[in-house]
Amino acid sequence: MLIACSPASSQAGGKSFIDANKASNAIVGEFRVPEGLDVTKAKIIACEEPFQECEGREIKVKAVRLSDSPQAGWGYDDRDGGFVFKGLNPAKKYQVLAWMDVNNNDDADVGDTLGIMNNAAAVPTGYGERIKMLTQGAFGTTTEVDDKGARGGAPTMLAGTWKSQSGGGSELKMTPTVKFQPSIATGNGLDMGGTFGAGSQTNTVIVNEYKSVKGSDRAQSLTINPDGSFKWIVDRGAPRGKSCVEQVHEERLGQARINGSKVTLSITGGFSSLTNPCGEPQRNRRSPFPNRSETYNFTRTGNTLNLKDSGGTNWTFKKS
Repeated sequence: MLIACSPASSQAGGKSFIDANKASNAIVGEFRVPEGLDVTKAKIIACEEPFQECEGREIKVKAVRLSDSPQAGWGYDDRDGGFVFKGLNPAKKYQVLAWMDVNNNDDADVGDTLGIMNNAAAVPTGYGERIKMLTQGAFGTTTEVDDKGARGGAPTMLAGTWKSQSGGGSELKMTPTVKFQPSIATGNGLDMGGTFGAGSQTNTVIVNEYKSVKGSDRAQSLTINPDGSFKWIVDRGAPRGKSCVEQVHEERLGQARINGSKVTLSITGGFSSLTNPCGEPQRNRRSPFPNRSETYNFTRTGNTLNLKDSGGTNWTFKKS
């Protein structure tokens, strides 16, 4: 008979969950899901060799929340789950997976978290392992649950595609700034030497800094997936001089996390392209979008999302 263990069975002799449940006819495992998800809702499945003929022969057990027992002293929290397959055939090998089907559609798709024992290789009975879980992101990305970037609340309430058409407002922009600093000081930037010749007490340094600057008309499309991966497309005009507006197209990729009423968009990829319609084609260029994090206060009312920050940003998006 195949059953899942109960939390009480995991406390024998003060051992870890895996050690307490190992048996010659069993396979035991632990796993962790992203914050905000119920670990007991995970699907735990074993397939006896040959795996290609597993459909209809799946063996399923229920996961238990390890923090429900006094074993929490081992460092388990509400995201930690455990499972045991008992009564297995010691002459056989099995492939075992833990799957958090976030949208409960029985398809392993974007937003789901999945882990397979022993890197998907078959395991014998008597085997135990803490499975590494990966969350499937959009655009071919995956995030390990225990990575720093994966901590924080997944913004499931913001999932969807949000679009905005606006004018004005402010935004963070990389801006070169001329600074004077003592010649003995060290710092980042392009050192242009003494301000008053050799022996000067100060250096002139050009430092690139993010500043809140007045923006122009922009169109935005922000797609956030249930696992927090996002794609943010921005088309905007960048005034240059009195009569020229350069056209900027940006695609930003990264991970979103929410904490209370704040959402942090950590940008880790993408590009920016510039087109100058003022007769200077040599200024056309495409460059990687710089890695950075932006945090906004957000409110959502129905299909309306508003993002604000202390620098003057105030964007209203509509869900498409």
